[in-house]
Amino acid sequence: MRAVERRWLLALAAVLAPLAACGPASSGATPASPTLTLTFTPKAFASTDVTLTTATMTLTDVHALGDTPPSSPPPSMTKPMHMDNVVALNALGGAVAITIDLPPGLYSRVDFDVTDVSLAGTLTATGEPFTATLAMFQGPHVDLRPSSPVEVQAAGVDASVPTIAIAVDPSTWFAPPSPLDGATPSADGGVTCDDQQNAPAADALTMRLKPSFSVQ
Repeated sequence: MRAVERRWLLALAAVLAPLAACGPASSGATPASPTLTLTFTPKAFASTDVTLTTATMTLTDVHALGDTPPSSPPPSMTKPMHMDNVVALNALGGAVAITIDLPPGLYSRVDFDVTDVSLAGTLTATGEPFTATLAMFQGPHVDLRPSSPVEVQAAGVDASVPTIAIAVDPSTWFAPPSPLDGATPSADGGVTCDDQQNAPAADALTMRLKPSFSVQ
């Protein structure tokens, strides 16, 4: 190559280099996924039969459903049950929230399982201790439907995150006739409800868990 041509090519490269640098560049950042927030808010507890000091539970497989598939595949032989989208809820405490990634679309259902329920307190009439251990392995399945679908838009379309608000009312667990009405105190005093002691009362309390949840 002649010296003149070489100088010409070097000069052209010097001109094009800054232009290339001004072109579109990849930041390496991954666009945020569309999300939906579910809030779980306990209502104030009131009962004439029992004073509760503990009311904890675990909500497992929390999903929003609609015109798209669930946010994760169904359990399989290689995936442990109830390990997806877990919420630890204190029914005597404040609200808790979970934000889940979802494909864009309309969502008209929320479902989850209630497990590992632990209740403790005192009986109003006698002042004796009360404990209940419910749904340790497989609790009730809750399926809620908002009055209108909630839209999850594609990432970047709308900065706001849609929310579905869910309430739990622990007072309904002991509403008259109370499941504890026929419970038998143990030999050392107090009432214990589980699969071994006062099983009918434990079953009745477990049945009341599902309808205590509602969409607000």
